[in-house]
Amino acid sequence: MTAQKRGKNVAIAGLVLQVAFTAVMLAIWLLTGSHAAMATVWLLTGGVALWMVVALLFYTRQLQRQEAIELEEIASDSSIFQGGDTSQTQPMAARGAFIERWVIPIFTLLWAGWHGCMAVVVWGVIGADSQAQLAYTSQGTLFAILIGFMAFLFSRYSTGMGTRSEWRPLRSTGGYMLGGTLMVAGVAVALLGAWQGYAELDYWVAMIAAILMMVLAVELVINFVLDMFRPRVAGQESRLAFDSRLLNILAEPDRVGHSLADAVNYQFGFEVSKTWFYRLLVKSFIPLALLGMIVLVAISSIVIVNEGQEYVISRFGRPDIEHSLKTPGIHFKLPWPLETARAFDTGRLYEFQLGAGHDQDADVITIGAFKGRELALWTEEHGTHEEQDFLLAVPPESRKDLSTPNAADVSIIKLVASVQYRIKDAYKFGYTYTDTAGMLESLASREMVRYCSSATLDTPIPGGAEDRPEALMTYGRGPAASRLKVLIEQAIKDMDLGVEIVSVSFLTVHPPAEAAGSFEKVIEARLRQHQQRYQAQARAVRTLSGVAGNPPSALRLALAISISQKFRSLPSPIDKPKLFASAVEEHIRIAQDHAAELRKEIQQDTSRGKASQPAAKAGDSLQTVLDDYQAHIDSLKRLQEEKDAARATQLLGTFAAEAGNAANDRLMKLKTGSASVMIAKASAERWRHELSERGKAESFARQTMLYEAAPQIYMLDRWLDTWDRALAGKHKYVIGLDPNRIEHWLKWEGQGGVMPGMFGGSQGAGQ
Repeated sequence: MTAQKRGKNVAIAGLVLQVAFTAVMLAIWLLTGSHAAMATVWLLTGGVALWMVVALLFYTRQLQRQEAIELEEIASDSSIFQGGDTSQTQPMAARGAFIERWVIPIFTLLWAGWHGCMAVVVWGVIGADSQAQLAYTSQGTLFAILIGFMAFLFSRYSTGMGTRSEWRPLRSTGGYMLGGTLMVAGVAVALLGAWQGYAELDYWVAMIAAILMMVLAVELVINFVLDMFRPRVAGQESRLAFDSRLLNILAEPDRVGHSLADAVNYQFGFEVSKTWFYRLLVKSFIPLALLGMIVLVAISSIVIVNEGQEYVISRFGRPDIEHSLKTPGIHFKLPWPLETARAFDTGRLYEFQLGAGHDQDADVITIGAFKGRELALWTEEHGTHEEQDFLLAVPPESRKDLSTPNAADVSIIKLVASVQYRIKDAYKFGYTYTDTAGMLESLASREMVRYCSSATLDTPIPGGAEDRPEALMTYGRGPAASRLKVLIEQAIKDMDLGVEIVSVSFLTVHPPAEAAGSFEKVIEARLRQHQQRYQAQARAVRTLSGVAGNPPSALRLALAISISQKFRSLPSPIDKPKLFASAVEEHIRIAQDHAAELRKEIQQDTSRGKASQPAAKAGDSLQTVLDDYQAHIDSLKRLQEEKDAARATQLLGTFAAEAGNAANDRLMKLKTGSASVMIAKASAERWRHELSERGKAESFARQTMLYEAAPQIYMLDRWLDTWDRALAGKHKYVIGLDPNRIEHWLKWEGQGGVMPGMFGGSQGAGQ
């Protein structure tokens, strides 16, 4: 009975102290406005009810003990009260059983509800106002230290008494007061930190108090449920439902060590706790633990910054821009958890790909090889990632070329772009957004979709357009990547992500594999077109070379003839001045167009490293042809600028004569080609005919002299020459007698070859 009375007195003293501690903490809350003090007030208020229940429990047990002693004295004198209802003979025992069976479980459940509700209230308050406006922090710190010290002493005293079975209920109150003491110490630290400029500590201490109350609420509910199903053995002490195991671990850590030692002894089969090593470890445990804590604190205070790294220091969970570490080397900070350091690799290049989907199955990837190198064709599935589809709007200038009238105004393309970036501002990159890298990828993807939606695949845009990529599949890939880089930089500049875009490049730009057949037909048609153009050019070269020996010479000859014809075909400036002016203007336009085409051809030859085709001897080339065009244009402009009709007529005649002479001279100076061959043949025929006729004329003059000298002899000679020409190859006889006195006998059969076949044979009969 004395032990129960002492326990009751201690419980009453604890109740008074708990009320006093709660009142002082309430004053600190109202004085400083600290959220941590508010949360501790609700925690200490719950301790008041616990001390009351424990005092009631000790008082009931005291009355039970006193009743038991009185009944023993009465029983020794008489047996009148033996048997019957014990509730009538032992009312205190029945009351104690009622309290332990009903009051304590109900109190446990209500007490758990109190802690849960207060935790929610604290969370709501600090969530609505996370930064409390603290005042009188130094005074609040002093009072918190005083009551915390007194609460710690009384909690240790109560916990020590609770180690004995007769005072076991004091174990729960001692543990709870120790938990309250720790929170009071947290309030003191929070106020001291606010005094030094670290107001964030108040928020975290309040959060810890709310978490502690919620954990206690959950544990009490679990104890309540387990207590209903826990078997009760007569004479065996049962643990009270409101007795927190977690707080007991904080109040009696040595009991945990004894429990672990017993478990180790049981596992090894002998008392390990009695060995010299274990005893040495037990003696040195506290110094070793302190040394370990000091080492951990020291290590957490050192930050090693490597080359290409930058650390951002967070003080009480809030990043501090002014304490960022950028210089490589060893730096110091406050130990964890007061300050933490987060590393950023500012010297590293980060990369992400736009348009690349999930990983491809290895079975569908088709990769060829050529001379030991892997080749991937866009007509087949390739690459380790799936290439996503992009919609490209067909430009209005390209829709007229569509063969199908109802064709869609969009096309599909496979587009994969690589974006490389570097962290420029570690604070902005790490703390401006929750996922800065994801934000950057989303912005880049948006800009790429927006920019490439109006691109042309392989054709240029008439007039050019800065905001529209042209020929994305061919020569326009590089300029489009550069422009896309500028657009992404503008987007991240507005969002202030703290990154620098290093490069943007297109890795894959091609149509879907399903469109390979159509593209191959287009390419085939273009190649056929090129083939026909090259064949036509070859025929033109052969024709021009056949005419003048080389194309430039032929072109100059044709141009000279054309210029001569144009000057002759121009109307008279005097008779038809308007028609003359319009004709000259039209000739200028045509000549300028031809000169522009020729100039473009010369530029293409120069870009391909091919010199203009020179003639071996005449020195003709495409440049000389261009010079002839320019000279012709200058002559036409002189005619156009001449206002006097008479002088224009005279100038036109001069130009026409010069053009005709130039054409004739160029034609005559040709050394090779069919034209030069024709000229050479005509010249030879001319000389042959001329010399032949000259010879005939000189022969006639000489024969006239012979006729005059001997006319009869000359006539006889001419007459005989005529018969020689007329009867060439025939036998002729000259008879120097009078023909009338001669009789002719011809022996034909004796004449070989005379009148063949006359006698039925091929030869004469005389043969």
